[in-house]
Formats: sequence, structure tokens, C-alpha cells
Amino acid sequence: MDNDAGRNQNNAGLDLGVAVFFLLWAGVGWVSIATNSSLFSGRATGLDPGPALLPIITLAILTAGGLALTVSPVRKWMSASRRIRWKSDLNWRPIGFLACVVAFPTIMHAIGYAAATALFVFFWSFALAPNAMQRPRRTLAIATIAAIVTTLLIYVGFDLVIRSRLP
Repeated sequence: MDNDAGRNQNNAGLDLGVAVFFLLWAGVGWVSIATNSSLFSGRATGLDPGPALLPIITLAILTAGGLALTVSPVRKWMSASRRIRWKSDLNWRPIGFLACVVAFPTIMHAIGYAAATALFVFFWSFALAPNAMQRPRRTLAIATIAAIVTTLLIYVGFDLVIRSRLP
């Protein structure tokens, strides 16, 4: 097998992981919509679609995008003859991110919106920083600033500007 076929196969595993991540994210959203009766119990009159329209549109786009992202890796797998070495090729960050997103509401309920959001942004700013361990002080400072600024922007935007009370 030549080197291009092996590279093609490795990229297929990563590409499929991206597609699965988006499909799982959409799946969590669809379950949330299906189990949230308040989205559909509004007293929408006339042409007002109610509060469920935007989440449904967003999840439809996310689902379609995830399905579209599966085409390329499946074609690569079909053309390559080597199996993926899952332990060495699998990128665990999307799986960790999905786990954090699923756990976020529980954590937010326990410690509050601001603290949960700040921790989430801090952790992922640090985890996604290139070469974080080579310059840990700088990375910690940037992650701290990102957590504070992001939390404040979301709070100001939602709670103060549009008066949508955050949990």
C-alpha cells in the first residue's frame, strides 16, 4: 500500500470523527427539544411560530451538515484497503467536548451560570491552546481572561440587554 492510501485512510477516520461529533451534538439537541414541552405549549397565534422554530432550524442545519460530512470519509474508506488504528488515530477532544456540553446543565444547576460558564471556557481555552505546557503561565492567563470576558459578554448580552434571565 502506498503512503497516499494510508494518509487517505487516516484522514477518513478524523473526518468521520468530526461528522459523528456534529451528529451527536445535534442528537442531544433533538432530545432536548423533544423533552421540552414548554417550547410547544406557547400560545402562538397567527403566523407566530413560537419559541421552537429557531432551535428546530438550527438542529436541522446541524444534522444536515453532519450527514454531509460523512460522505467524504465513507468514500475514502471505500477506496482504501487498510483499517484505521483507532487508538492512535482517534482525537479525544471532540468526545470530551461533547461530554462537557452534556454535563454543563447539571453543573450550571449546582454552581450557577456564571461559574459554570467561566470554568467551561477556561478549561477548553487551556485544552485547545497549542503547546499549552511549554508556556503554562501565559496559557493560564489567556484562558482566565477568555473565561472572564466570555462570561461577562454572554451575561451582559442576555441578562442586561435582551433581559433573558440566565439560570
